[in-house]
Amino acid sequence: MPRVVKHPDIRRAELLDRASALFLRHGYENVSLNELIADAGVSKGAFYHWFPSKDALISALAERSAREGFALIEEALAQCRGNALDRLNTVLQAGFDVKIKMGTPEFLAAATMLICTGALSPLAKTFSGPC
Repeated sequence: MPRVVKHPDIRRAELLDRASALFLRHGYENVSLNELIADAGVSKGAFYHWFPSKDALISALAERSAREGFALIEEALAQCRGNALDRLNTVLQAGFDVKIKMGTPEFLAAATMLICTGALSPLAKTFSGPC
């Protein structure tokens, strides 16, 4: 099979997308790196170029999700032309909207996966309960 050359950002995003889909379908613990690599159609070297471990991959998924949420809040704030109170209300509403969006079963499964696998910061681990 010929090698397909893609922009590095596209390849990394595809790996994250494939991992997310597999983790949601089968569970984080039930997906091996070999299965993910085969599903994504990349070499082990390509995978390890982007993610040194499965934990690094799940951390990247969490980071991407957080970045997307913050981007939505920042966009809402940038469009607000009101006074300080209006801007505060805009941020609070946008944060609520992001929380609702991330409350879908897929995002809840991903959050549970992060908590149960220990892929959280030490502070976050302090507040998480048993899985």
